[in-house]
Amino acid sequence: MRFTDGSMVRSILLSGSTIGAPFGCGFFCNGSCDSYFFSIFTIQDPEGSVSIPEIKIGIPQVAWSANPNNPVGENATLHLTLEGDLILHNVDGSVAWSTNTSD
Repeated sequence: MRFTDGSMVRSILLSGSTIGAPFGCGFFCNGSCDSYFFSIFTIQDPEGSVSIPEIKIGIPQVAWSANPNNPVGENATLHLTLEGDLILHNVDGSVAWSTNTSD
């Protein structure tokens, strides 16, 4: 989805909220979208009327990003392992970020 501020999100999860702003997680980019960050974000709506089907009218506010110093390409993948690790792989297969919870 492309937002009104020019940023884009490839959502993995979106959740509405009756209290506060809707939020989600996914691959976020701002600008040319040559690279992405796996992020948790809220959607700020200047008019206060965002609903999940119309979420693209708001402006995403990134609350947290897994890989701010190591952006990934367009077809990066996110894996949840049996050991409980969440691992972000870049398009070439290299690890861009990991929770390291299995160590």
